[in-house]
Amino acid sequence: MSTVAAISSLVRFDEVRCRAIAALLGQMAIPPMQEEFTVSELNSVDRANYLLCTVAICHQTQDLRGIVEGTFLRGWDYLAATLASAVRNSQLRLDPDSLAALRDDELSSMVACDVHGATLSEIGERAALLRDVGSVMKKNSWTSLGDVYRDSAGRAVTGDQSFASLLRLFQAFQDPVEKKSLYLLGLVQACLQWAFQDADHISAPVDYHEVRGHLRLGTVVVDEPVLQRRLMDKEPVSIEEDIVIRMATRRAIESISRFCDSRPLVLHYLFWNLFRNICVREIPYCDSVPGSVEVPKRYRELLPVSDGHLHCPFTRTCKAKETGEFIREHANPGTSWY
Repeated sequence: MSTVAAISSLVRFDEVRCRAIAALLGQMAIPPMQEEFTVSELNSVDRANYLLCTVAICHQTQDLRGIVEGTFLRGWDYLAATLASAVRNSQLRLDPDSLAALRDDELSSMVACDVHGATLSEIGERAALLRDVGSVMKKNSWTSLGDVYRDSAGRAVTGDQSFASLLRLFQAFQDPVEKKSLYLLGLVQACLQWAFQDADHISAPVDYHEVRGHLRLGTVVVDEPVLQRRLMDKEPVSIEEDIVIRMATRRAIESISRFCDSRPLVLHYLFWNLFRNICVREIPYCDSVPGSVEVPKRYRELLPVSDGHLHCPFTRTCKAKETGEFIREHANPGTSWY
């Protein structure tokens, strides 16, 4: 994108704020990255291909919700659970030929909830991404994501044949900020125990929750007044502006990780869980986190207690809390990147 460089100076990460957040995190026992679901009952090929396919269509899931095996879930949690159920019930077959032939209505029936209906948007676009996954695998004689790992020689992000560079062959993984690629790298480490010789170089995947959280913390700063106003007024941004905002967020997480000696992926899990559940869009739970808020136990234990209430751990270092201006993340400009 030729104009990305031209506007990149308008959005930056604030190193002073990053150091302050890192100092706070340095006082915590940051949990290791961990997923809330398991697909251990699937064979190794299906486990790997399931993760590839689920991440490939994991974008703009904020309205996605439903009930899986008696439990109400939303967003990524619902998508992961309902696709796992479809694999177990043989609705979703994960071999390349089946994926390449997947119909729109087949995907729609897999993810629709009997109670809440069809809440996953753009079914046709997502089914096309899965068909592309199957087609690319066939073209490269891959039967499993494990073959991609094999061809990467255990390199995640370094070298011409790294895992991340091979993922770019798939349409779903062509985001310049690499949200899906980096998230998949986290998943295969956490769920499949795949090891990478350059694991320290893996950055953080950035989604809309993290953009919102870091804009509010002040670790990401928009210096251009017109763009700042458009964000405050919830007006659309261009694809180039979207890339710059998300990349600044990624750089902020990398900066914080250096200052607190933690990997960006580990911090991603912490930020995502806290921003998603506590630093919500409308009225964030800065000073009083309800017991009903679904923060995983390992992160809930990090929340400070005062006056009988759980607090956001970043309250004292949060720019939005200081100013009272709780900016929301920008709207997705129409991509399937995150």
